[in-house]
Amino acid sequence: MTQYHLIPLLGIILLVCAGCGNSQFPVAQVEGTITCDGEPVKFVQVNFSPKQASKKDAIVGKSAIGFTDENGKFVLSTYGTNDGAVVGKHEVAVSVTSETDKNCPADISRHTLLQEVDVKNKNNVFTFEIPKRDKKTPLVIPAED
Repeated sequence: MTQYHLIPLLGIILLVCAGCGNSQFPVAQVEGTITCDGEPVKFVQVNFSPKQASKKDAIVGKSAIGFTDENGKFVLSTYGTNDGAVVGKHEVAVSVTSETDKNCPADISRHTLLQEVDVKNKNNVFTFEIPKRDKKTPLVIPAED
């Protein structure tokens, strides 16, 4: 290879290495409770998906995920365990898991959108009330993998 071929190659290597830095968006602790008719909704998945503030914001960060415990409480994780969610606006959704109680009274489908919230730099505690489902509508629990 001649030296003229090495210069573009070196430039490409530098660009790739520059993109290898910490690309995490700022996150804040998020916790909450999910209930149905005042009772905890146990063992469901909670997703906080960042929303674009404007069309200019193509990349808004990674979604946060958590699971409710037997008391309907959840803590979110994005980049690490219980680190929270990306600061900003999010669409919140819940979905059943293979662990969800088959007698769960909540109206939850595969991916039920609850509402939009704004994650601030601190004090992010949310409570979501899910309406009861019609007794005729079955709760579809995914098969275990």
